[in-house]
Amino acid sequence: MRGLCPRGGGGTFASHSRTSVDARANLGETLVSERRDGKVGARKLGEGQPPAARRQDVIGTVAVPRPKLHSDEAVLDAAMGVLLRSGPASFTLNDVAVALGMSRAALIQRFKNKDTLYLRLMERSGEQRRDYLATFPVEVGPRGVWRFITDIVAGMGTGEGLESYLLLAWEDLRDVSLRRMALERNLMVREAIAARLPRDLASREEVAAVLQDVIAGATMQWLVERKPSLTRYVLERVRRVLRLLFPQEAFDLPKA
Repeated sequence: MRGLCPRGGGGTFASHSRTSVDARANLGETLVSERRDGKVGARKLGEGQPPAARRQDVIGTVAVPRPKLHSDEAVLDAAMGVLLRSGPASFTLNDVAVALGMSRAALIQRFKNKDTLYLRLMERSGEQRRDYLATFPVEVGPRGVWRFITDIVAGMGTGEGLESYLLLAWEDLRDVSLRRMALERNLMVREAIAARLPRDLASREEVAAVLQDVIAGATMQWLVERKPSLTRYVLERVRRVLRLLFPQEAFDLPKA
């Protein structure tokens, strides 16, 4: 509804009824303040009105929420794309809003600010990793752990864009909450490896930690050498360790 309007520029007001809604939380009811012929009074919403006018009162005061054009998941997907392209230092809500075709104000209404959105992205990253690891069968034994490592290393892809993830890892070191979530993601992988090592193997957790270290270290080395493919480079180094642990087993590399 429109508010009270000046008439003729002389400071007088229109004599016909103009209303504004005042939601009084302390009274637990909605009141309508009403000016009529210079007098101000108050009545309950719809009180003393004929049915048609009562309906108009309600229609005019109830705010209908706008439907979300983009789900939170769609926003997070777009935000991650922007983050990987621009890096944490250049990551802005404006860029995310442009990528989605929505207003920055609407983005702020949902996620408050850039830091909150970034934190939610990292939380979701942990959730996605947990779900991803749960898709693999738990096959215990040397062959089982080799198959699992082969699958997760192959899931790293060609290595394209890996530099962007290094920037995210650097950002994890700068914030206590982000570092805690990074540790949780690392432990998920380590525990998944340990769950597939032979039950009679001494220090399974320590062996799993070493295998994870080899994967991470080989990935970093590959960024410099770039040959052969990322998958083959990492798996060749993991295989060396597994052959020392299980010399009687054959660990075949996947065909290129």
